[in-house]
Amino acid sequence: MDYNKELQLLQQKEQNLIKDAESKGYKLINNQFTKEEYIPVMEIYAYGESTYESYGRFMIFKKTIPLNQEQITKIKYMQQIKENLIDELIYNDGILAEIEGMDNFYEILSWSGELDPRHIERIVDNLEEEYHSLQKGQNLYLEFFFESEGMRGYISVYDILSDDLEKQDDIDLTLDKYLTWN
Repeated sequence: MDYNKELQLLQQKEQNLIKDAESKGYKLINNQFTKEEYIPVMEIYAYGESTYESYGRFMIFKKTIPLNQEQITKIKYMQQIKENLIDELIYNDGILAEIEGMDNFYEILSWSGELDPRHIERIVDNLEEEYHSLQKGQNLYLEFFFESEGMRGYISVYDILSDDLEKQDDIDLTLDKYLTWN
């Protein structure tokens, strides 16, 4: 038996278990898992449609992604300049580039060309004033809306109750319309 290989496999399993627990709101403190009340998440919603006389495609994408402290730190200190915001979140080694399962999100964005600053409708500047219903201990770090021909959506970064995270539904749906001859 190769004990070094077995030890590596156990360490990998331990890291996967810790990562899974953290995504469900637990933190490892003194070798004990403790549930956090709030978990920082990024919620992404995008809707795209492409309709022609004989063919149409409709795509809906919504995903709630737990974020780690390093990612939240990047977002907190990100400049509110549209050009930097898009690159640091979405493209060029941005936070979303590290996350799996984002293929249809990028496909929706590509219908209108790359998402660029002209597509951002609004960045919420004064988060606390606009969202006065935030509970004590809950933060809203960033929210912006984008829209272009055939595409619209938003990206929000906020704290969610750990119990509510498990209730979030991710949607990754593509509907195709084909012309059929009578």
